[in-house]
Amino acid sequence: MLKKWFNIECQHARNHFHVQKRNLSKSKTFQNKTNMTAANKAYKVIRRSVNAFKHNFKKYMYIRNMRSKSPKMYWHYISSIGKPKRHVDLDNNLFYNFFFKDLNAHVNDDDETVPDVSFPDINLQHNLDVDITADEITKCIKILSCGKASDPDSVLNEYKYLTL
Repeated sequence: MLKKWFNIECQHARNHFHVQKRNLSKSKTFQNKTNMTAANKAYKVIRRSVNAFKHNFKKYMYIRNMRSKSPKMYWHYISSIGKPKRHVDLDNNLFYNFFFKDLNAHVNDDDETVPDVSFPDINLQHNLDVDITADEITKCIKILSCGKASDPDSVLNEYKYLTL
């Protein structure tokens, strides 16, 4: 049974390759090896052309489907066909100087000076042991969203809000 993409030329090249492969396995002579190598190369050339055809056909079908399913992308693709690709010329010396120039430079710890930074005086001591007030609780209950799932205590937010 032939595969759907095989044509007669491909079928003959494939059969010739397998015949030469069998001949080489029966008698390993230099002539049989040369014949098998030549048949292998001929078959590979045909396979590459078949694969290129299949790839181009898939691309064609993709563009064809894009035309009906996504016209905006289709026309964007069509308009980009004639435009040259953007190529960025990057100077290697500029790239090297920007990223790698000081990568392996010797760092002298003695030469580094610490700048004098003055921080404002801020009292960072907080008293976390203060009791929670009733105003803080009512403020938090008013913020609760209605229509949400209940907490593990199984009390709905609407009920908490109505009890204020």
